[in-house]
Amino acid sequence: MAKILLVEHDALVGEMMCEALVEAGFTVDIATDFETGRAALLGGGHDLIVTEARVPNGSGEALAFLAQKLGKGAVITTGHPMVSQILTEEGTPHLQKPFLMRDLLRMVRLTLAAAAPLSTGAHPTAFARGRRGHLAPV
Repeated sequence: MAKILLVEHDALVGEMMCEALVEAGFTVDIATDFETGRAALLGGGHDLIVTEARVPNGSGEALAFLAQKLGKGAVITTGHPMVSQILTEEGTPHLQKPFLMRDLLRMVRLTLAAAAPLSTGAHPTAFARGRRGHLAPV
C-alpha cells in the first residue's frame, strides 16, 4: 500500500486523519511544519503528500508543488474559503475543512491513481496541476 506524508499542525485533526488513513491500509508519516514536511518529503520515499495549504513556517502549497515535481501525488486541505476558491479555479486537488474522512480517503485514492504510471494498468483520471507561478520555489 502507498506511503503518505501528512502535514497537519493541529494534533487532533492530524490524529484523526492518520487513523483513517492507517485503517484504510496506508502507511503514514506525520509532520507538523514546513521544514519537517520538506525534509520528510525529500527523504522519506512517500507516494503522496496530504498537506494543509498554510503550515507553520511555510506554505503547504509549496510542499504540494515540490511533491508533484518529484513525481508524487499531492492533496491540499484548507479551512479558508478564499484559498479553497483559488485552488478550485486552479484545478488543484483539495479538500475544504471540515471534511468527512471518507472524502479524504476518496481524494487520496483518486490522486494516487492519477499519479500511477500507466504500466501498472491504473486508469488515469483527469488531473489538472493548475497555475503555480505564484508559489515560491522550494
